[in-house]
Amino acid sequence: MKKKLFAVCGNPILHSKSPQLFSDAYQNAGIDAVYTRLAVDSAEQAIELAKEISLNGMNITAPFKSDIINFIDNIDIHSKEIGAVNTVVLDDNQYSGFNTDYLAITNSMTLLSPHINGLKCLVIGAGNAAKAAAYALKMLHCNVTITNRTNERAEILANKFNVNFVSIEEAQSKINDFDAVISTLPYCIDIDNSFKIKEGKIFIEACYVIPTDLLNERTRKFLYFSGLDWLKEQAIPAFELMTGIKADSSFMKEFVDYDSNMSFLRMQESPKLLQKEIPTFAGMTDFKSTTNHSICERNDNIVLIGFMGAGKTWTGRELSSMLDYRFIDTDELIEQSEGCPVLDIFQNKGEAYFRELETNIINSLLCTTGAVISCGGGAVLNPKNIINLKKLGIVIWLFANFRECLNRIPPDTRPILNSSEDISKIFKTRIPIYCSASDLIVPSGLDENPVNKIYNEYILWRKLSAQ
Repeated sequence: MKKKLFAVCGNPILHSKSPQLFSDAYQNAGIDAVYTRLAVDSAEQAIELAKEISLNGMNITAPFKSDIINFIDNIDIHSKEIGAVNTVVLDDNQYSGFNTDYLAITNSMTLLSPHINGLKCLVIGAGNAAKAAAYALKMLHCNVTITNRTNERAEILANKFNVNFVSIEEAQSKINDFDAVISTLPYCIDIDNSFKIKEGKIFIEACYVIPTDLLNERTRKFLYFSGLDWLKEQAIPAFELMTGIKADSSFMKEFVDYDSNMSFLRMQESPKLLQKEIPTFAGMTDFKSTTNHSICERNDNIVLIGFMGAGKTWTGRELSSMLDYRFIDTDELIEQSEGCPVLDIFQNKGEAYFRELETNIINSLLCTTGAVISCGGGAVLNPKNIINLKKLGIVIWLFANFRECLNRIPPDTRPILNSSEDISKIFKTRIPIYCSASDLIVPSGLDENPVNKIYNEYILWRKLSAQ
């Protein structure tokens, strides 16, 4: 059976915990599938990339949950009412959209309170998560009030769902008039100063990038449903939509490890990086989170993979200059060790000999830190290399479509172009391998700027780990 390919897309997206959650769930269910991240600038680009890679489904996060509706074939009734989609599934060659965020709210309220009907609920925020929350609470026959820093946005949302609106100042002063507070903001709200929520109240929040001490305080004080709980609750129906099988909800609900496979890296080794300005993302405005993640078992490097002609060398050189990192090209190291071009090694000693050299070079880099490492297009063919590349650092797949890659390659410089194999077939067969190896997919086509995209994602991700 063909391996299924899934991803989460947003801007920013490198911080997302969805890949570990879903990958663990697929493995637990015995499903041959991989799950990665798409770093894109628009919903349209997300769908275009999904089609190029033949993704079977995607989770959608900020800021694309509304816009994605314009680029898919069908949406369910709940997504239509909410005006947002967070799950996209390929079925019969059509992409269909669903919203499972509202189910996270209905499930959480059911768990936290035996008497929901008529509860006074304050929703903080006016984005797509707030839409889902308002929709769910209305379904539960709660008395809903919307507040937001921007009054106009809150009033629009309140009118959409025919619920109440108050200014942020009034909400803060009357916070304990409400039975439940649902924060849909992308950062942790201040419960000591701005929103002094009384102990024992229901408190739900979407942000899951939260320090352990704040998490413990919230759990102790409130009937609390964390952002990670929200992530899990919306993921269970999303998993079922994507796979067509019943989720092992007990397994997915055990996903409580904040020190996950993609947890944040050691910061002490890169003081210069900490001085760089945090980039601005449409999907994470006014980000004020602090984190307390433990050290991940990865080196402080960026590893670039992808088909020949994807732009790994150029991107790597530019990115290393921006980050003040070293640039390492594994093909160049092989050429230096053998004293001849890669093409000559293939022609005179064969591909097997070259692949052995490549594996040895990657092994030799395992103690490297502070580098951008560009790998040959076939480096991921050896599963042992994938394991070591992930130890080396964040693995980024630069994706350009087959035609663009082919147009960039001088025909006498790349070894497999001189073989009798169908290059298009090689390209297609490598897609699931690149997917499996990657932590992040970044488009590198003619109209893309992968350098700035990677830089912005990486700097924000590293900044979060240092706070």
